Amino acid sequence: MNTLTVLDLPTSTPPSQAETNSASPGPSLAIHHPHPRREDDQNPRSEHEAMAARSFPIRSPKEQESNAAVREAVLLGAKSAAIAGTVVAVPTLVGCRYLPWAKANLNYTAQALIISAACVAGFFITADKTILRNARQNTIGKLDKST
Repeated sequence: MNTLTVLDLPTSTPPSQAETNSASPGPSLAIHHPHPRREDDQNPRSEHEAMAARSFPIRSPKEQESNAAVREAVLLGAKSAAIAGTVVAVPTLVGCRYLPWAKANLNYTAQALIISAACVAGFFITADKTILRNARQNTIGKLDKST
């Protein structure tokens, strides 16, 4: 198995044998930085890198409400998925047992896909409706406060 060694080298100097991993056989790959640092640079990082490195511990005051809304959507979606799965599973399994076409053409994988598709659709439709309802209520609440 060939291993690749990634080196961050300046563009002017080729890698020496000591810099590459001589213990691993195979080719080595040197990746060069697109904007090499100059000696006169005062700030080694760009502004974007500096912003990305910062952490912002201040949380939004609405974050707890948002988490509660997501939890509500997941709970309602799970209930809907369980109901949809049960409603679809009974006729699917009964049909595969008694209908000749279904018995001949729907194997266990097809039955599982039919039932799981109903569960997934029920979950996502209900969760989406719940999140949109909560967003609509928040928007209406903001509009009522502004007038």
